[in-house]
Parts: sequence; C-alpha cells; structure tokens
Amino acid sequence: MTAATFASDERYQQAQRLMQQGLWSDALELLRRLESDYPQEPTLPTLVHEIELKTMLEKEWSGRVQRRHFRVKTRRLLQITIAVLVIGVLAFGAVNLYRTTVKPLIDANVYTMQLERQLREGEKLLEEGQYQAAIEAFDKVLAAEPDNRTAISGKQQAEEALKVEQMYQEALAALNENAEQRAIALFDAITQVAPGYRDVETRLASLRNATSAQTAFKTAEEAFARGDYETAIAEYERLLKMNANYQQDVVTPHLVRSYVEAARALTAVRPEQPGVVAQAREYIRRARLLDPDDADALLESQLITAYLDAQDDIAAGLIDHAVNKLDSVYQVRPTYLGGLLAETLYDLYIELGDQALAGGERMLAFDFYAKAANITEVDPTKARLRMEGAGIGSPPTPTPTP
Repeated sequence: MTAATFASDERYQQAQRLMQQGLWSDALELLRRLESDYPQEPTLPTLVHEIELKTMLEKEWSGRVQRRHFRVKTRRLLQITIAVLVIGVLAFGAVNLYRTTVKPLIDANVYTMQLERQLREGEKLLEEGQYQAAIEAFDKVLAAEPDNRTAISGKQQAEEALKVEQMYQEALAALNENAEQRAIALFDAITQVAPGYRDVETRLASLRNATSAQTAFKTAEEAFARGDYETAIAEYERLLKMNANYQQDVVTPHLVRSYVEAARALTAVRPEQPGVVAQAREYIRRARLLDPDDADALLESQLITAYLDAQDDIAAGLIDHAVNKLDSVYQVRPTYLGGLLAETLYDLYIELGDQALAGGERMLAFDFYAKAANITEVDPTKARLRMEGAGIGSPPTPTPTP
C-alpha cells in the first residue's frame, strides 16, 4: 500500500478524530492496526510512540488532580510532551534525509557498481575470445552510458577480433574445399590486421610452400619432358628443399634420369672450360645417392672416374696407366668429350711408341703406333708415318669403330 492510500484510510481519519477528543487509547488501537498494514510508512511508528506516551501519562495521573500538585504535574507533562515532539521531529527529519539524500547516493553507487561489473564482464569475455558475448556486454553498458569510453573501446576491439575470427574460419573452410588461393588471401589479410594471430603465419607459410612446390613440380616435369635436364634438375632440387616427399614416386626416378642425361650431355661435347667433367661427376654422385642401383648412373660413374684418374696418371708421368684407363672409356664411348679423349689417347700411344722405339723395341713401338692409327676419330697420318719409320711391314688399315 502507498502513502496516498494510508492518508485516505478511514481508520486514520477516525484516529485523528479520537485524538482531537482526547481518546488516546482508542486512537492508539487504530494507529497500531494502521502500522501493521502500512509497515513501509515511517511516520506511523513515531505517531504510535507519541500516543503510547500520552496514554501512559493519562493512566498514571488519572484521579490525581490535587491542587497542590497541579503545577508540578503540568510541568512534567509538558517536558515529556516536548521530548516526544523533539524525537518525532528528529525521526521525521531522518526519514526525509534518507529519502532525499542518502537513498539517491546509495542508488547511484549501486548503479555505478553494476556498470563496472558489466564492464569487467565484457573485458573478461574479450580476453577469453568470446567476442560476440563481449559485444553484448559492452552494449548493455552503452545503453546506460552512451559516452562510456571504456565500453566504446572494448566493443570496437571485440568487433575487430570477431571479424578476424570470422576470416580465420572462412580460410579454414577454403582449405577444406581445396581452395588454396582463397585461403592464402584470407590468411594474408589476417596478418595485415592481426600479426601473430593463432597459427596463421605457420599455415600461410605451409600453403605458400605447397603452392611453390606445385609450381616447381610442374616446371620440372615440363622441362624433363622436353629434355631440358638442367632446368629439370634445378626445379626438382628446389621442390625437394620445400617438400622432400612431394610426388616422390615421380620425382625420384625423373631426377635420377635428369642427372644421368645432364652428365652425358656434358661429356658428349668438347669442354670449353675447366670443371665440366667435375660437374658431370657431381651429377652422377647425386643420382647414385638417390638410386645406387641405377645401371646408367653406374656406367657414367665408371667412365668419368676412369677419365679423371687417367688425367692424374698423366700428370704423374704414368703414361701406360693413363692409356689403359682412357682406352677402357674409348671402347665404350669413342666420342667421349667430343673426341678429346680419342685425341689424348692417340697422342699417348704415339708417345709410348716413341719411347719404345728409342729403347730399341721396334716391335713394341710398331704396336703402339698401330693402336694410334686405329683410332678413327683422329687423322692417322702421323701414326702411319711412325709405323713406316719403325721399318716393320705396312701399317694396318684402321677398322672403323662402330
């Protein structure tokens, strides 16, 4: 019940009439009932207390109206009445002060605490990554205080983080759909606005690596198909650095074949600069690391090793050893190094023949000259003249090497 209802209550009006008539006990009974029915009305307790005092005084002094005590009783009654009135005024003032000053301050403090609690909740949700819930929490604060800077800033951060999270989920979905380029674009956009976000940089590097691997594989295969083995080697090797297991069943045999063919190409022509044979040997070494049982790689390895060892023998003056090694290569591939090996072998045979002839071994010399004359890749004139000079029969007609 409200204060307006209390003032208009018939019992209250009747109690007023009884008090005006001095019927304190009857008025007190009505006021007590009103106090029970209107517990929130602060003035009733004060009024009831005042009437109780009046009733008590009335009972205490009833019948004692001796004239000699009249003045004393009147003074005492007046003092009590004044005290009661002062208490009533103070009580009423306290209630009024609570209503007009204290309660608004308490309400304002409670309101501020509620906003602070809501702000802390929004910040906690933002930190936990619950961005939509954080936005809703900050919105509640802004609904009450539109200019709250903390809430405005928190909401902006949550909205930006939510946007990044949505982009991240879209990128993952693109990956599941094998749309790598779209995933790369989304991950790249995330790194622009949120560097270090989750595992984006790792995923982006992996995707770019995979894309580069695809490109390298495609380029290598195209080069291999057209016989451009140097390019194929470069692309296959680049691919293996990115992903050693990429299309391994295709890459390994094709790379081995590329090494072998590249080495053969280098040893098929006359070297224009030093290190060509060494490069061919390196290719074969790599091929045999990938496939030690490849027959072509093994053969090329044997030819290159024999040729290079022969060069060491020549430098050491071991001509006969060099001739044997070069001849083993010549028998397999007469045009090795574009004919350079044949020319070297021809000159060494002539040199051995000259040494034998100088030592009086005409038959041995003739045999060396004859071997030189049989090297069809070189003009045999010099060898034949040496044979005639040895004075042993006619020089044999060279048999063309198939």
